[in-house]
Formats: sequence, C-alpha cells, structure tokens
Amino acid sequence: MKVVLLKTIPKFGKKGDIKEIPNGYARNYLIPNGIADILTKHTLNMLSAQASKRERLKKQGSKDKFKLVSQLDRKRIVVSAKVNDTGTLYAGLDKKAIAKEIKALGFNVEPFEIKLRQPIKKFGKHTIELRIGQKKATIKLEVLKEEID
Repeated sequence: MKVVLLKTIPKFGKKGDIKEIPNGYARNYLIPNGIADILTKHTLNMLSAQASKRERLKKQGSKDKFKLVSQLDRKRIVVSAKVNDTGTLYAGLDKKAIAKEIKALGFNVEPFEIKLRQPIKKFGKHTIELRIGQKKATIKLEVLKEEID
C-alpha cells in the first residue's frame, strides 16, 4: 500500500514522503496514529498545495526580513533600568528583554536573531548585532538609570 507520511519519522522518512508499506502496518499503526495517510489524488493535491504555500511564505519572509534589516541598521534604542550605586543593573538585559524592546518599536525580531555574548549588566551605550537570515544590522542600545523612589 502506498502512503504519504504526515510526520517526520527518524530513519523512516520525512513529512510528505511517499512510501510503499505493508497493508497491515499501514492500517493498524500508521494511519490510526496520524503518522501516514493513504495515497490518493486528493492527498497528492493537498501536498503540492502545502509545498507551494511554504515556498511562497519563505520568499515573502525573506523580502520582509531584508526590509527589516535595512530599517533597523544603526537604529538607536533607549531603555531605562534600575541601577545600584556601582552602576550595575539589578536585572541584566538579555536577548529576550532586548527583543521585547525592539518589538515595542514595531519591529518583529526574535531573541535568537540577536547576537549577544552575555547579558548587559552596566548602564551606558552598547552596540548590539542582529543577524537576520544572511543580513546583519547593528543597533545602538543606550541604557539609562531609572530613578528609584
């Protein structure tokens, strides 16, 4: 029986692969567990539509990311944080916090796209590198002292 894999299974096949499987294995295990579906004209059409949609979204995403990098390059972001007497931040700014600040400005950046060796622990000016796809952008991050009452 020919089936289409609906999930990736290590050492067996990737999602979307077409496999020739014994009838009993397909009917008793793969199909009931949602791992595979019987190969029909409908499933083939569905797979090709999903593949074209993924390709279209990938192209659109790369255009958006290129535009995002050009908009973010050399952008200045100001953040205020609580600082102790020695100038050290109470809570360091990590990738997640920086991504949250960038998103607040209206740019969709994920934490894994920010290149930061260690969290920022001191107030002042810092240079941060973003790597979005194959493109790079640098951001000037300025951490200001927040007044504590």
